[in-house]
Amino acid sequence: MQSGQQNQIWGTWSGRRELPVLSRSLWPLQAKKLPSTINFEKPNQFINFPPNSPVYVSSEMLPWQPTADAPRIAGGVNSFGFSGTNCHVVVQEAPAQPARTESSDSSYLFPISAKSVVSFEALLKSYLFYFEGDGDGLAIQDVCYTASTGRGHYNLRAMIIASSVSDLRTKIRAVIESGYEQCTEDWFLFAEHKVVSDSKRQRDQGELTEHEKKEHSRAAAQLIADLVAKSTVSVIKQTFLASYYVKGADIGFDKLYTPACCCVRLPVYPYDRKEFWPEPAMIDAFRGAGKVQENLHPLLHKLAVSSREKDIFTTELSLEEHWPLTEHLILGINILPGTAYVEAFKHLPLITGGERCRLRLQHGILGSAGGDT
Repeated sequence: MQSGQQNQIWGTWSGRRELPVLSRSLWPLQAKKLPSTINFEKPNQFINFPPNSPVYVSSEMLPWQPTADAPRIAGGVNSFGFSGTNCHVVVQEAPAQPARTESSDSSYLFPISAKSVVSFEALLKSYLFYFEGDGDGLAIQDVCYTASTGRGHYNLRAMIIASSVSDLRTKIRAVIESGYEQCTEDWFLFAEHKVVSDSKRQRDQGELTEHEKKEHSRAAAQLIADLVAKSTVSVIKQTFLASYYVKGADIGFDKLYTPACCCVRLPVYPYDRKEFWPEPAMIDAFRGAGKVQENLHPLLHKLAVSSREKDIFTTELSLEEHWPLTEHLILGINILPGTAYVEAFKHLPLITGGERCRLRLQHGILGSAGGDT
């Protein structure tokens, strides 16, 4: 039994903290590796670990070999709530799924789509890297079913017609080596589309109207009906269907597969590595600070808090805007004279709706009281 931690850097300041800890606990089960314990050099001198002890602290990453037929268990996740509710979850690996057999007498459509060139190229490389490492044991029909129904379809689209996972891996590698825009193989199609208004007369390459997109989608639906109706797959019709897809048609991929097909683990969408930090002006506008608001008075800018007991005003003083502060300098320090407070007090009845108020200045703090000014 290995003693270690996967959440050394996570604090307990939030209830949402357990979600990333749980995801980190799943990684050893997925990678089948025992993680090392960071900052561990030697065990506590008061803990005696025999040479062949079943319990030890891992100081390096090791392969996780299961014991006989017992499943791997990744310790647990502790959650100690502020309300007093404590929880401990033990994570066990899922049962091994039986290997699926590929249907070698048919071909399938493998779509690849992204919103940008950077993401599209990264997705191609992710698929190649994944199939080279974890492609064994996957069925081509499950792979294409997952890529068709479990992934988004955007403006950059490509389609690969493949008969097996190894065939798909070889073709993806060929597309990357030759360049997806230069690849002219009959099993690969690529295009970029953009839906424009029907009133646009001069259109660029790849632009289509909403009416044309609907026509492509109807033609694709007819092809799907023809493919499903026959027992043998027509590669020619698959190619036509792929051409409608890359042009921007909406394809009902789920109709091409039987209920026996299942989703498998595939690479997720690789977002562009761009940082988007809002400008200070955008933050102020979002918070409402960017709005131009007139001050109530040169010495009473805004009413911050208003209640039955008291009103609190805020004012930002500056040497540029407040001449009383500029003209009064004592020992090199600008001060606001008492007459400025009196001037501000005079305007309080106007700000409070014309009601008369009695004010008292006590210890330099303005407060409401029953005494005279």
